Amino acid sequence: MKAALEHLNWLIDNGVEFPDAAYRTATLFQISQQELEQEYDRQCGAEV
Repeated sequence: MKAALEHLNWLIDNGVEFPDAAYRTATLFQISQQELEQEYDRQCGAEV
């Protein structure tokens, strides 16, 4: 999951909007987009 979060952050830093970045990352790493978004929220300090 760490590599997926790093990839997601890289996409966002390079101008890709969050929903598209999350979809691309989930597809690339073959993980659940919902699970990825929850981990991203935890990383950012948001309550899940």
